[in-house]
Amino acid sequence: IKNPLFDKDDSLLTREAKYYKYSSLGFYAQAIKDYKLITKYARKTLHIVEDMPGSPYRYITIMKNLCGSLLKLKDFKEVSSCIVELRHFANKLDQSKWKGAYHSAVIMAYQIVNVVHSFC
Repeated sequence: IKNPLFDKDDSLLTREAKYYKYSSLGFYAQAIKDYKLITKYARKTLHIVEDMPGSPYRYITIMKNLCGSLLKLKDFKEVSSCIVELRHFANKLDQSKWKGAYHSAVIMAYQIVNVVHSFC
């Protein structure tokens, strides 16, 4: 994490390189339990994978991590908007191909809503 690569400007990095960079920094943030950093890198990684082809599970997992850190920070307003985004994402999935991912996203959104209600 102290490597100069992590301090440099990201503009020359490919999308995939940015994904790996932010994922690594996010894992580090999780290891030290820095919820502000987890949130920062989850947002960046989420922005990158939104338009990437491939498995929707990547997006769902990042959204779960983002919501978890936001809950730790008690940022319920942003958690609510993430739930809306997650449901919207699920509804856009081709269920003939990604039925499991659809169900995972919907169930996760429901579970996050329940956690938010337990705080209120």
